[in-house]
Amino acid sequence: MAKRKQETYGYTAEQLLDRLKGAPSAPSLVAHLVKDTPSPEIERLLIDLLPVAYFTASEDPNAEPGYHGHLLVCYRSVFDLASDDIKTKVCKRLYELYRMEPETTVVLYEDNFFKTSDLRYLAPNEQDFIKTHLVGRINVGLLTEEMISSLEGIGSFLSTDEVDTFAFALLAVINRDNVKLASKAQTLLLSEYSSMSDACRSEVRADADFFDSETLRKLEQHETLRSSQAKSSASGAN
Repeated sequence: MAKRKQETYGYTAEQLLDRLKGAPSAPSLVAHLVKDTPSPEIERLLIDLLPVAYFTASEDPNAEPGYHGHLLVCYRSVFDLASDDIKTKVCKRLYELYRMEPETTVVLYEDNFFKTSDLRYLAPNEQDFIKTHLVGRINVGLLTEEMISSLEGIGSFLSTDEVDTFAFALLAVINRDNVKLASKAQTLLLSEYSSMSDACRSEVRADADFFDSETLRKLEQHETLRSSQAKSSASGAN
């Protein structure tokens, strides 16, 4: 009976979770598994089951090393393959969490189940609410590896007022002794710079000129390449 039900209905959220968390190789099968899972079950998996499984594993002293990190990889893999409708529902649920839950809960979700690129699935007022929270956390004391990861995709959403906070925090970390964190901060700054508006890029270069000559050199190289590509495109159009 259970086999016949799966053949006609597909995986339930619980079955998909059991399959995903079973082995390190599971993420490579996500595309196949998600294809055989109904949309409501994928939605339940992302909103309820995977976050609960992650937090349970994080608090379990007997959990295998790296297991909760494996669950995060599974979450993002499933999210990326989900339909835009499901992504929108998941992000709107996250927005409600931002509005209603205590700060400790919000930070846990922000650091583990959110990337700023997900903002595109929200309405402008919802984007501004979450972005205000993110920018409020961007300072040297709170800029962790998890925070840097959650900021991926923020470049196109930043205003000129916000970009200074973003750039100053990253540039300060780049000039600290934590080599690993500094490398991640510089990678994020350079990658997000590409998607910023002209005005925001100008602000970032001014900040880098004050803080870090090496980062400024890389930003100026990007501008040179950008200008060259624009001229090439214009020439091709003519």
